[in-house]
Amino acid sequence: MVTMSVICENQHGWVIDHLASISKVYKKTKCYIDVNCLKSKFVTECPPDGLKFNHGSEDMDGNNSLLMSFTDTETPKQVTADVTSLQDLHMTSNKAEPSTLSYAFKSDLFAIHQTYMMDTQFEKIQQQMAVDSNRHVLPVKRKRKRQSVQHQILCGNDNIKAVCGRLKLALNSLVEVAQCHGHLVHVGKLPPDNNLRARSAAHIRLYDNSMAELCEDWKNSIYQRKSLIVEDSGCYNGLDIVNRKVENNKECVVTRVMGELYLIPASCNFMLSSMSYLLHNSELLTVDGGYDLIVIDPPWQNKSVKRKKSYCVLSEEEIGTLPVPKLAAPGCLVVIWATNKSRILQFITKLLPLWNIQQFVTWYWLKVTTCGVPISSIDSTQKQPYEMLVMGRTACESPSELLSLYLPENPKCLELFARNLWPGWTSWGNEVLRHQHINFYTQITTDDKRPANSDVEEAVVK
Repeated sequence: MVTMSVICENQHGWVIDHLASISKVYKKTKCYIDVNCLKSKFVTECPPDGLKFNHGSEDMDGNNSLLMSFTDTETPKQVTADVTSLQDLHMTSNKAEPSTLSYAFKSDLFAIHQTYMMDTQFEKIQQQMAVDSNRHVLPVKRKRKRQSVQHQILCGNDNIKAVCGRLKLALNSLVEVAQCHGHLVHVGKLPPDNNLRARSAAHIRLYDNSMAELCEDWKNSIYQRKSLIVEDSGCYNGLDIVNRKVENNKECVVTRVMGELYLIPASCNFMLSSMSYLLHNSELLTVDGGYDLIVIDPPWQNKSVKRKKSYCVLSEEEIGTLPVPKLAAPGCLVVIWATNKSRILQFITKLLPLWNIQQFVTWYWLKVTTCGVPISSIDSTQKQPYEMLVMGRTACESPSELLSLYLPENPKCLELFARNLWPGWTSWGNEVLRHQHINFYTQITTDDKRPANSDVEEAVVK
């Protein structure tokens, strides 16, 4: 997945273009459904009476590198909506020839031209600019900010200082290489709009919030269901896909789930369920020999997320119960996305040995603007422009180089807490289809042409 999006590299790390990486996946997408048709009602199932159910349409010890069931046995009752059959959901019949469409991820989501600013901070800067051009406008008085206790602690932390120093060195080196290859160079004057295009695009209207609720409603289900194979012209309700492995063994296809359209990549598997269901039914995700790569992006407890209630978080103890040892092959490369809180890193340091991972390293993903500038100051104590990936291998009889990256040919890959799908991967989460919603994509007219006004998000990675 990463190598597909690397645009340049040196000894410090890699520069990646994630937008191009996503858009390559959907250049040829089979579609048996009229993507412009209105949403229709659908047949669904609901749990027994008394159980709420909403269906809807709405080398830390190693090296550091830069990475620029419900318990009642009653059978569920079927509720038929106001349609004569599922065929009403199709504008074309199953026998019709499919359209071959080309999609690209909406580029506005990556149109980050300027460093991060709060709205109030941006407004103050605009007022100050008005002072320079119109003397009748009173200047803005700036209060001197006191250094926070956290800032003082960080400034006195030699390890943090060293990390920031290495990040700055790697950033300068990698941006120079990228610009020599024609990347991270913006032609023309940038609009002083505080990344308005990207901020507006981030408020994409979705109707799939009910998926997480569906998982929660059915978290105590005692049923284990066989895999579901995605059909060319498939239309599925929530109960068709929850708590089971769904497989797409063909090419990329547009399918309808709970009345909404989603892009399903070629040769991928996914499972939509709660954490509780996964813990009791992890065998549904197992593959012969185990996975060669497991990527985990846990919903760590976070004050901002708690305040906004944007998604459900898990405690460190809950995350520690993930069945990684049951899913991993010998020598499996395990990658965990981590926040920059020292408490989280300390927890991971204690957790990995319990998963039979004795050695691990830390990589840094540094997020930059389209001009190669960090989205905030590397030294910032409020909003740091980087995230960490802690990675290591499970023990095996013939251990290989930890950072060889080196997975076997045609590796079996799994992502936990996924919010999108990748070709050839298995993905699990209670929002596993979120970023597959068609509203995140733009239909383009030719296979080889990127959308107009495309902005490439290029991040420094390793």
